[in-house]
Amino acid sequence: MWLKGRLGLGVKAENIESRMIESFRSPLDFEVRMASKKLVCQAEEMPHIIIPALLRNYDNKNDRVREGVREVLSRIVATNSGMGSVIDEMCNPSNAVRKGLHAFLGDHIGFHAATYASLYEQTMLLVAMSQRKEVPADDIISLANQSKRTFLNGEVMKAVGDIGYCLDHMKHRYRTSEQYKEYVTDLLKMAPDLTKMGVYRSTIEEPLRKVMRASRYREYDETKEIVQLRTRESQLYAALGRLERSVRNSMSERPDPPNELAADDRELLSRMQALIERFTSLVLVGRHDEAVSILLEHLSSPEANPSLLAWRRRLEVKDPSALFTLFLVGLASVKLAAVVLPDAAEDLYQTELRSLVGVPSIHLVMWPEHFLSSLSPPDREEPVSAATDEGQA
Repeated sequence: MWLKGRLGLGVKAENIESRMIESFRSPLDFEVRMASKKLVCQAEEMPHIIIPALLRNYDNKNDRVREGVREVLSRIVATNSGMGSVIDEMCNPSNAVRKGLHAFLGDHIGFHAATYASLYEQTMLLVAMSQRKEVPADDIISLANQSKRTFLNGEVMKAVGDIGYCLDHMKHRYRTSEQYKEYVTDLLKMAPDLTKMGVYRSTIEEPLRKVMRASRYREYDETKEIVQLRTRESQLYAALGRLERSVRNSMSERPDPPNELAADDRELLSRMQALIERFTSLVLVGRHDEAVSILLEHLSSPEANPSLLAWRRRLEVKDPSALFTLFLVGLASVKLAAVVLPDAAEDLYQTELRSLVGVPSIHLVMWPEHFLSSLSPPDREEPVSAATDEGQA
């Protein structure tokens, strides 16, 4: 059997690839299925061997090999960790692997994903060149790494924007460094002639000192704010995922409004209403970073954590007030998140909430009717409606 244990002791990567191709060429379907299953399992343990072999053969001329490779890759990237292992090959030294990766991302996600991979490759190549010439690049590397997490969270366009920002700033930084060096070189070449012309030595040394001081002590933090924002967005995505999974695991159908809300539930929904209004006002003035922060703070609070014992007990006995409140909080939270994380929120909605809500997209979901009507006094209906419309936008 060509794939056993850890792919066999002492088996080289090229041998694994040749045996993989041989198995996929087999006319026996069961042999192809067995090879596919083992490749998926071993890709978790040895991604640095299995995934490059698959990507190299993504456009294999043999139809059965090509179909088998693509089916295995699709199964691998079904998990976030699997997709992470695949995009780790963006800087693989093999051109065939990188070409296969671009083709796979373009087919599986869209051409923007292939654009991201190309920009990431260019950025890291320029970073490597810059580091060899002692050009600072730590902040660029931090944002590039964060862009991978943004990509994995489903926000492909944000990831493309961030890695493009990295590439532009790295190019500018590299050119500036080269200009510094050219300036210093030219000044040193002219120094003997300038001295003969009567220019004092101190006059020549002063601009050299300024250039060296600027080059040595300049701090590069252009990416600091973006990295901080993307980090909070990743935390928000994780917190939102936990909440929406709790909603899906706690109910099989959309809960009906209870005859009476429990006092704690009414207080939580009142806070949610205030959060909606504050969140909307921040988005209206373009303060998305603060909007992300307050939503993350709310989802991290004990009151909004269904994993706490008090919540679990009520959900286990199917308390109508608890089920209805959890559903509303989950739906309202993902609806708010759709403003700042449109793609990630849509993915969570499709996976966790669509079967309960029934609407095709989170961007088409109206605010829960009973939630607004039960919490908004008559004289505040109009402002709430305006906030709701903005949330849907």
